[in-house]
Amino acid sequence: MICFISHDRGGSEYLYEYIKKYKIKKKIFCLKGPAYKFFKTKIKNLKNFSIINIKKYKIKKIITSTSFINFHHIEGIKFAKKEKIQSYSILDDWNDYKKRFTYNKKLFLPNYIIVYNKYAHKLAKSDFPNQKIILLEDLFLKNIIKKLNIKKKKKRLPKNSKYSRILYLSDPIELNTSSKSKMKLYNEKNVISYMCKNIYKIAKNYKITVRMHPKCIKDKLIIKKYFKMNNLKINFSNKKNLISDILDHDIILGCETQALIPAHYSKKRVFCVIPNYVKKENKLKHLKIKELRNIK
Repeated sequence: MICFISHDRGGSEYLYEYIKKYKIKKKIFCLKGPAYKFFKTKIKNLKNFSIINIKKYKIKKIITSTSFINFHHIEGIKFAKKEKIQSYSILDDWNDYKKRFTYNKKLFLPNYIIVYNKYAHKLAKSDFPNQKIILLEDLFLKNIIKKLNIKKKKKRLPKNSKYSRILYLSDPIELNTSSKSKMKLYNEKNVISYMCKNIYKIAKNYKITVRMHPKCIKDKLIIKKYFKMNNLKINFSNKKNLISDILDHDIILGCETQALIPAHYSKKRVFCVIPNYVKKENKLKHLKIKELRNIK
């Protein structure tokens, strides 16, 4: 029996691809928040348990996703150590790995860490040199590319030479920033201001649509205000499907959100908009996504 533990939507999608790939039948779930909502749409009669209640099952392995803002996965790792169960954690992006496993200034690591590309493997090895790191095929990305190719054949953007259709992908930037001093420079307000002042470098006439990150939905009015401060009107996307949103636009902008990955593979014009005054490496640089701060 394998127990899957998750809170965030992104990580839960990787867990789901893992379950499909290895055809895992004997499984139980310990899900919260967006992960629970996601799995409810994928598995009929989903049975969900609290960590305390999984004790009665003969669990041989615990596999968790990870999160910045929630420590549900750490509770799972602690439980696995206490019960002497093998534990695995999936890393689904490239941001601050140590932060994901730190709770009350203590590091809680699983027996194994799972990553999905060589760049992530290199970062994980650097942060956790004594940890066992497993590199698996990125099935989630493979599925995304497949969906992109199918939708591309069906979808054709109407020709419109007057405007470039720009999609800005919001990002919980403050949650990914390690200190308050860094947060003063690197935050969504400053990112939007920098982007608005430099957008002329990539488009002259344009219309901007904002797609809110799941963790930022409640901040819609704040985001609208930030654009208004820079004399720009925006629309908000109401599409549930990220791929449809990407294919409906000509240019995709974002900082380090995972949504830039399918945007990159869609062959659209994609730009990272981390400001030039922020001393932060672009974690998506291995994809060779262009950076607005490097365009003159």
